[in-house]
Amino acid sequence: MIEIDSISMLVDVKADCSVAELEEQLQAEGYTFNYFPLSGKETLLLDALTRRLPNLYGEAFGGIEELCLQGRWSQSDGELYFNVRSPRSATGPSLKKMAIGSENWLGVPVQACFRIFPKPSQREIAALAFPSEAGREAFEKALRRSGARFPLRARVGGDDVESFVAEVKAEEACLVLSWWGNSTQVEIQRDLLTAAFDSKKGRRLEQAEEVEEGDYFSWLRAKAAEALQARIDAALKSLPPSHRDLAAFLAD
Repeated sequence: MIEIDSISMLVDVKADCSVAELEEQLQAEGYTFNYFPLSGKETLLLDALTRRLPNLYGEAFGGIEELCLQGRWSQSDGELYFNVRSPRSATGPSLKKMAIGSENWLGVPVQACFRIFPKPSQREIAALAFPSEAGREAFEKALRRSGARFPLRARVGGDDVESFVAEVKAEEACLVLSWWGNSTQVEIQRDLLTAAFDSKKGRRLEQAEEVEEGDYFSWLRAKAAEALQARIDAALKSLPPSHRDLAAFLAD
């Protein structure tokens, strides 16, 4: 059972609810969560909060620690405590941010209040090809400078690309992006992409004819998840051995 505040665009939900269950209930009311953990949508909100699981759509919508405005935690003695709701720009120490990702050291999450979004009316996917890796990197830099934030973005390559993207060449560096929202939001992102793309050498690619849009989106999401996991693994490897051991312990 969830409680939606349609004016403030917030939802109160128990932590033993899965991401999939919450999303289904929100969709039925015309909203969406815009949170997709790497562990999959069957993940419990309790686990997402306890381990601070990264959001695959985080570039556009923020991580679980940003989507969560207020949490209620149970301590070992049975006492409940919760943080005061505060704006994202608030300064000073945040009890919420300390508790999220603390692996239950500060208590077990039992309930939370999250930001939600209107159910998107449009979704677009764009596949782009560049003659070299340098061209793709230059475009991505231009895109970042423009302020565009895409929920899904992945550099793609390999044998399965031709199954989803038409007329792609083996020597090309490809990038696939997806974004969604209302018509105005989608158009703004499209214009930012076009402005950055037109200033660089490259070409647009079409979706393979035999591929359904849902399958195309699922493939892109899987590729984006692989890329995010690779970045996380690389970041862990760059840590000193003692820090890596601690990270592995917390992950287990």
